[in-house]
Amino acid sequence: MFRISCNGAQKHLFSCLYSTVAAAAAPANVLMEFLVNSLDFSTKEAISTRDKLTRLRYRHYDPHVLLHLLDEMGMNKSQIKTLVSSSPQLLFCRVDENLKPKIKILQQLGLSGSQLATFLTKSSFLRRGLHTVVEPNLVYLRDLLPIHDHLPISLIK
Repeated sequence: MFRISCNGAQKHLFSCLYSTVAAAAAPANVLMEFLVNSLDFSTKEAISTRDKLTRLRYRHYDPHVLLHLLDEMGMNKSQIKTLVSSSPQLLFCRVDENLKPKIKILQQLGLSGSQLATFLTKSSFLRRGLHTVVEPNLVYLRDLLPIHDHLPISLIK
């Protein structure tokens, strides 16, 4: 029968587990601090938002780029807070590659300022695939409805 004795192996196993938990907690704490300090989340709101993330992927974590983009669009801090609270995974998106093209489509369709902010906070549009969901739906609408004259040519192939 296999048994770990009270030698160095047990201590090593404990230290490996402890360091893995500590390493995972450090980025979560950074996220919490960002939510509280930059977006005026309460600690309880920050914990709730953090808990919506099933797996933290800090590879692309640069939330200030997202905030700058949303600010440029005309969203106020309250609207940004609502958007991040409902979709915290946006903090980990590649803004230039994933979010800007989708927002550009909405702007080309005529949404701007508060209309754009309201649409983004009340929909899951930014979480949808540009080439797998958004563009095919626009093509479908173009073919179905007689509004294709109003859709910018650059949106649809």
